[in-house]
Amino acid sequence: MTFSEAPELALVKLLIGGPDYLGDGRYELTYRITVSNTGDAVLASVESRTTSPPPSLA
Repeated sequence: MTFSEAPELALVKLLIGGPDYLGDGRYELTYRITVSNTGDAVLASVESRTTSPPPSLA
């Protein structure tokens, strides 16, 4: 079986704010995440989810 479609996604994470010191040893950063369909397949129900790193990695 041969598929002629080439699905592909591009993800860009851009820092748009910060770092802002919060005064308690932490910093706040603001990001813009853009997900683009760079392939030739039609995609539906695509989600982008982010989570904060565990405190030991912050």
